[in-house]
Amino acid sequence: MISDLKQAETTRFGAVASAPPPLTERFLAAVALAAEVHGRQRRSGTEIPYLAHLLVVTGLVLEDGGDEDQAIAAMLHDAVEDGGGRAMLERIERGFGSGWRRSSRRARTPSTVTR
Repeated sequence: MISDLKQAETTRFGAVASAPPPLTERFLAAVALAAEVHGRQRRSGTEIPYLAHLLVVTGLVLEDGGDEDQAIAAMLHDAVEDGGGRAMLERIERGFGSGWRRSSRRARTPSTVTR
């Protein structure tokens, strides 16, 4: 059964080039912060929790070979805007360092978007 699921995943997403990155307590802390900032928000015009968007974006980053800093950037990509501006930015940098910020900037650079 597990091998069947693995085969279906490989067929769906293509061959996996390398093992997925390890996700540490830093990543879980980012998820907790995202829940704190966005926990009561809904997607515009829907009842879908905003956290669903963050989880989808983070999953896409990881499936595309992103590392933990990039996954953290994906999880927190709206936290500064929605969660308090400069104070939130400083809180994130204290908790996660600056790697997430570089990853977030790269993710938002138009030249990296595939159309």
